[in-house]
Amino acid sequence: MTGQNHSPHISNNPIKHRESLWIEIADDRPTYMMFPLIDYTIHERVSVFQKETLRNFFERIDDSAHNFLGINRITNDEELNSEVSRLLEKEKDLQHKYYLIQTHLGDPVAIFYVYGYQQKWGKTKIGFGLLPEYRGQGLAMPLLKPIIESLENENGICRIEGEIETKNIASLHLGQRLMRDFGFEFEGVRKNNWGKGVDCRIYAR
Repeated sequence: MTGQNHSPHISNNPIKHRESLWIEIADDRPTYMMFPLIDYTIHERVSVFQKETLRNFFERIDDSAHNFLGINRITNDEELNSEVSRLLEKEKDLQHKYYLIQTHLGDPVAIFYVYGYQQKWGKTKIGFGLLPEYRGQGLAMPLLKPIIESLENENGICRIEGEIETKNIASLHLGQRLMRDFGFEFEGVRKNNWGKGVDCRIYAR
C-alpha cells in the first residue's frame, strides 16, 4: 500500500473483503488511515509497528468507550489476543466488520465498525468511537464523512442506521448531535434492543 491513492474506498462487500481507506482532512492535521482489524493479525503481513498500534489502541480504551462500544481495555498480550479474537469471531457471521483508524505515524485514533449488514437489502448499522485524547477536537465529522459517503456511493448502501443507548447520557448527547449533523433522522426508541433489556434511540439516513 502506498500513499498515492487517497480516494476513500471500501470494497464492494464491506464484510467479506480486506480493504483500507485513506482520509485526508483539509487543514494542518495529518492524514488518517483506516484498516480492517484483521489486517493487524495476519502474521505474514503484520509488522512490529502494526502490533504496537493495535496494543496501544486497546490499552487506551476507557469506561466510556467500553460502555458505548462494548470493547474491553487490555493490560497484557494475553488479554489483547483474547479481545481481538472475540471481535474477529463476530465477523464470521458476515454482518460485522471492525476497522482501526490511525494517524499516518501509526498512532491509534478511533474504531469504526459495521454491524447488522444486509447486502441484499442495501442496509447496515454503524458504530464509531474516538479514544479519550482525541475527543473534543472536531475529528468525528471529517473522519466519518468519507466513510459514510463510501458506504453509500461505492457499496450500494441505501440505509444506514445508528443506535444510541438511552441510559448512556454522555454518548446520547454527543451521538444525537452527530446524527443530526450527518443527516440522520430520529425514528423512535427500540425497546429491549438486542434482547438484553437495553433501550436504544434509532437514527437512520
